[in-house]
Amino acid sequence: MKINELQYTHEDIISLLENKYIQSLGPLEYGKAIQSAVEQYVSNTINSLSEKNLLVDVSKDLELVEEFQYMNNGPGFDRLHLPTRKKIQIKLRQVYGRTPYSRQAHFENTRRHSAKNKNKSAESGLVRYSVSEFDYVLVVLCHIVNGERTHYTNWSYSLIESTKLEDVNNEGYCVSHIPSPLLLENKYDNIYMLTNKLENLI
Repeated sequence: MKINELQYTHEDIISLLENKYIQSLGPLEYGKAIQSAVEQYVSNTINSLSEKNLLVDVSKDLELVEEFQYMNNGPGFDRLHLPTRKKIQIKLRQVYGRTPYSRQAHFENTRRHSAKNKNKSAESGLVRYSVSEFDYVLVVLCHIVNGERTHYTNWSYSLIESTKLEDVNNEGYCVSHIPSPLLLENKYDNIYMLTNKLENLI
């Protein structure tokens, strides 16, 4: 069977999030293993709670693929907020600290260097996001307490406009780490609060 023709359910996503092997992985490998599942879990749950398609996967809609030239992970966003056409980047971050928002969150990515990301956009060997790639970043915060990850149903969230992430010393590009105060200022303590925000996003 061709890969792109495989069908899956929300229960398959949950099964992956609850997989014992994946849960046993260290922070780096855990993040790599479930990032795409996190995007799907968040989108499915929000759409189910709102009873409408708020967040859509552009890669699954041929008209949207053409409109946004969404090929080979070119665009720097993961979901489209359909009512407003806002582009949202989703990032899982496992965080220590007193609260899910009390420490900064890493925000560079690991794209290979190209003409699109030379010089100041990639000084660290990783690559900065440009401010224009998306309208919001949704940081999914998995709080680690006493060495244990918070269950996915209790994750916290921070929804931040890309313009608030611009690096004052690197015009046009986002900061490499999202400061704790910015996470706190834009926090949603559960997915129900986040869904309400997205239902009323302007």
